[in-house]
Amino acid sequence: MISFKEAVKNGIKKTFTIEGRATLAEFWWYNLFTALLVSGLFGLGFGFLEICRQFFSNEIVKIIDVIIFIPMIILLIFIAISLLTLTVRRYHDVDVSGTILLKLLIPIWWHHDGGPKLLDKGMQNDNQYGPSPYITAAEKEHFQKKMG
Repeated sequence: MISFKEAVKNGIKKTFTIEGRATLAEFWWYNLFTALLVSGLFGLGFGFLEICRQFFSNEIVKIIDVIIFIPMIILLIFIAISLLTLTVRRYHDVDVSGTILLKLLIPIWWHHDGGPKLLDKGMQNDNQYGPSPYITAAEKEHFQKKMG
């Protein structure tokens, strides 16, 4: 099973990658990380602005607001892209095309086709979207030598 740290590293590193597969653990660890990150940053940002309101005029607070929240919006866009590509890779792990996300824009398909598949256990062997993330390269090599 992938660790929290490794899942976060993969999620960031593969932000613009839709090829390959993502395990269920990688999917949920990265979602937890982004939820905690966004909650924490926005909490700190709003808290800092409240403190600034007590000490500075409205004009200065507005400038501080822009300085704080423009980078946060850029970060949110980055996180949204990384979550989208991670979801595509998660669908690949259950042998479903990532284009299903287009169907999921219509809510009825979410419950019928796509949403529950994110919770399915991934395929243990290689599939059309890439090698299995569950079996290490050493295990594959050992198995191939053993089979001849």
